[in-house]
Amino acid sequence: SIFNPQTTGPGVFFYTYHFTNPLNGCASVALGQIRVDTPPQLVVPPIASVCRKSAPINLTATPVGGVFSGPGIVSNRFFPAQAGVGIHVLTYTYTSAAGCIYSTTTSVEVLPTPSVALALSGPSSFCRGNSVTLSGTIQSGVAYSWLRNGIVMPTDTVSSLTVFEGGIYQMRTVFATGCADTSAPIAVTVYDLPSLTVNHPAPFCSPLSVNLSDLSLYSGDLTGVQLSFWLDSLTTQPLMQSVVSASGRYFVRAENVNGCRQLLWVDVGVLLPSTSSRLATICAPATYDFNGQILASTGTYTSTLINAVGCDSLITLNLTVNHPTSSSITASICAPATYDFNGQILASTGTYTSTLINAVGCDSVVMLNLTVNHPTSSS
Repeated sequence: SIFNPQTTGPGVFFYTYHFTNPLNGCASVALGQIRVDTPPQLVVPPIASVCRKSAPINLTATPVGGVFSGPGIVSNRFFPAQAGVGIHVLTYTYTSAAGCIYSTTTSVEVLPTPSVALALSGPSSFCRGNSVTLSGTIQSGVAYSWLRNGIVMPTDTVSSLTVFEGGIYQMRTVFATGCADTSAPIAVTVYDLPSLTVNHPAPFCSPLSVNLSDLSLYSGDLTGVQLSFWLDSLTTQPLMQSVVSASGRYFVRAENVNGCRQLLWVDVGVLLPSTSSRLATICAPATYDFNGQILASTGTYTSTLINAVGCDSLITLNLTVNHPTSSSITASICAPATYDFNGQILASTGTYTSTLINAVGCDSVVMLNLTVNHPTSSS
């Protein structure tokens, strides 16, 4: 005989077992009881589609106390990444108080998540003014966004990003299903350039000089800054020494500990002294005032003044001191004649003088001893 609980349904059923001993024909009867358990209504809430990289899902069902089994299930938790992309059947098994085992199934779809990886076009640390390009995996049907320091950059929605500022950068990719992934962070460091200004030296007179390595020529933070000096802005012609004494524009390259550089220039103006000479002639006993020097002798003299640009003006004087001359003349005439002595009409005996100019331009004193003789008569 077969007892089919599916036919009888739940309840308590009694049965009688009749047995006849074939050896002696004696009969015996035994009574039995079968209890058919009432099956519970197993309910597993539907599970929405999940992304492969979604967090684990805590699975629930009623009545509680059963066990879930299937791909990606650990301790009644569903791990999408472990299960993988696809539709998975999950089984909920429940054991009643009577020891009966019941089960039901449900399914869950794991959707693909876009892959994302970043590549850099160059070093992630560089000096301000340079850049690096971050490029992500190009995929169809994917929307891109970028994060800097965890904050979405709303205007950047392509698969590459050129970075000029430091920060922590990540790329986020999203499928139309809403499944997304975020790249591992990449730290970009941007070093500041030296920030110096030049205090150009005031023009100075030759033969003075200026030392370009004099730190007073520069304003700003000079900590850890190395200076080098060049003749050209391309820094291809080094200046062999920092002390310069010629006018011009000299270039200074400032480099900090991070290797970042700033190009400056120093304008140097060198003023020149001047020289001049003059000739002068005087007649003794006169003197010559040469910038405060009272001169009375022939010779070469120098005097230093300040020229129009403020430098020395060296003047050389070539002085000639000429002397006056004197001479005497003796003359006699017979009255009533007269004597023309350089315009003086003389008619009397006496000593006369006349001053002329000699060959060197000085006085020439001529003394005349004039004798006027008178005629005589006799009878």
